[in-house]
Amino acid sequence: MIRRRIRVRAVTVTLGLLAAAAISLATPGAAHAVCSAGTELTNTLVVNGTVYVTENPVNGTCNGNDYYQTNYTSAFAGWRASVHVQNNGVWEGHYGGYDTNTYYLDYTDNNSNSLITLCLNNAAETAWYCGFGSSYTYTSDFSHQYAGRNSGF
Repeated sequence: MIRRRIRVRAVTVTLGLLAAAAISLATPGAAHAVCSAGTELTNTLVVNGTVYVTENPVNGTCNGNDYYQTNYTSAFAGWRASVHVQNNGVWEGHYGGYDTNTYYLDYTDNNSNSLITLCLNNAAETAWYCGFGSSYTYTSDFSHQYAGRNSGF
């Protein structure tokens, strides 16, 4: 009887952990604010403690006028940084080169509120790291599973 209770508890705990993991993987994550009280914040895509992509909003862009300007950079030559912006459910990609140069992008939206996903992909476009902060996916294509919330620009 005691063995059965222990087994039931073990199964219950295992199912609970699996359910929590499935929910965290199935729901898109939104983290960080890109603008905070009128101040621009530098954002990164971090994989295993290493910065892969840096996104640095232009000074003065967090002013509430629905116009966002930023610079972004890949940390690795031969890999391309990209910034993907979602406004009203539509994703728009902005791509740099396969180098470590800094690239500029700007966009206008209708409510100073959007999602941003940072990505890094190889030249063959078979390996994509996409996410925001230290939350990321590694896939064979663009993924917006993890995104930062950008508001107040």
